[in-house]
Amino acid sequence: MQFYLAPMEGLTGYVYRSAYHKYFPAADRYFTPFITNKKMSSRERNDILPEHNEGMTVTFADNMIL
Repeated sequence: MQFYLAPMEGLTGYVYRSAYHKYFPAADRYFTPFITNKKMSSRERNDILPEHNEGMTVTFADNMIL
């Protein structure tokens, strides 16, 4: 069985994913919040930076995998 962690808007950004991965490493894949093609805020940019998602498989809404 695969275990995926999906986002809750405003609650499960990169800080949450990193902490969850550190203490509960069983998730097979983590999903970021949906990102639109509008200008990204610093919060959205930080959420997808590779250095904020090290050691985990992170998938974007368009199925791009980090």
